[in-house]
Amino acid sequence: MKKTGLYFWLQLKRNLKMLPFVLTVAVALCVGLALVFQIVLAQDAGREDKQKFKIGVVGETEDGYLGFGIEALKSFDSSRFSMEIVEMDEETAKEQLTSGEIAAYVVIPDEFVEKAVQGEFLSLRFVSTSGASSLNSLFKEEITGVISDILMASQQGVYGLEQAMRAEDPAVQPGRTMDKLAIQYIDFILDRSELCQVEILGIADNLSMPGYFLCGLLTLFLFFLSIPFAPLLIKKDMSFCRVLVSKRISAVKQVFCEYAAFFILMFVLTAIPVSLLLLNGVNVPELAGFSGDMLPLLWVRLLPYVAVVSCCGFWVFEVVSDLISGVLAQFVVSVALCYMGGCFYPISFFPDIMQKIAMVFPSGLARSYLAGCINGSYSWFSLLGLLFYFALFFGAAVAVRCGKIRKGGSAA
Repeated sequence: MKKTGLYFWLQLKRNLKMLPFVLTVAVALCVGLALVFQIVLAQDAGREDKQKFKIGVVGETEDGYLGFGIEALKSFDSSRFSMEIVEMDEETAKEQLTSGEIAAYVVIPDEFVEKAVQGEFLSLRFVSTSGASSLNSLFKEEITGVISDILMASQQGVYGLEQAMRAEDPAVQPGRTMDKLAIQYIDFILDRSELCQVEILGIADNLSMPGYFLCGLLTLFLFFLSIPFAPLLIKKDMSFCRVLVSKRISAVKQVFCEYAAFFILMFVLTAIPVSLLLLNGVNVPELAGFSGDMLPLLWVRLLPYVAVVSCCGFWVFEVVSDLISGVLAQFVVSVALCYMGGCFYPISFFPDIMQKIAMVFPSGLARSYLAGCINGSYSWFSLLGLLFYFALFFGAAVAVRCGKIRKGGSAA
């Protein structure tokens, strides 16, 4: 036992000697992936469904009633968060529509208000480009149509009530009743966002686009982080391993000590940047309520995540016996696994069969497990899958070490 502990301590010291080089690579990886993440955030913030679209309004907006209605939409209606109404003349509207500065414009007839007071409604003219027939535009047109129907129905209801009251009793003064009904209609229209609850499930694993790519890039970072350890983990000569076997430090103990020292550094080099990233705050909705007292639980949950990815790299380095081939093998394996596991692209972009296959790969399970740690939907399936792969990679590494030792003429 003492010999095994001493061997572990020697392996830990060997790993610490490589720490400056490993830190340099880790910082370079962090900077590169941080730039990629910033690009993802910028693209997500600039997506069409997150931009305010401008709608031009052409007409006599100086009219008291019409001007009041437009100002109410600008200031109080929930549509102000997704739509910007700009008042302009038709010539300017045509120019801005052609240049793409506005999505469309609406022409209000000159006698629209006067006719509306009399209970007669003139049609509004909606002008847009031929390229505005995308899915989002169709939704916008549909929503605009629904709102228009509500407005027209409310006006018809108010003036219909007035006509019915006057027909029943010509001497009646329905002013206060009409005002009360009109105010109720306005309150209903402006509060229509309270009629439903919007639930955003995200693009995959119940994550937003930034949250998903954060998990994917962290998984990619962890796979690449094992590459600078290649000079320590790749063994060209097994003579020393055979000597250890003769000193009753078996292949299993050798692999365990070497992997444990490697795992400690991998965990520290992962936990530190992840903790700093979360504490400093990033534009990820799932991390809005994260605080420092949640770090210990996060570190505990990161243990199986780091263990599986690092054990995969350890197994790759155990198989090869040349430094260059080992680095290339680890790079290719990392890229292939991360691509198939959905770390480069949202897994929802793949066909259904590929989505199911992705969850079989260790990278897919690791990404999904990390997603659960972030959004709170902790998955026992992902955890059991990670434990299975850890046992598989560790057992494979031991089997390879035993085979190499026996090949040299000594028993493990």
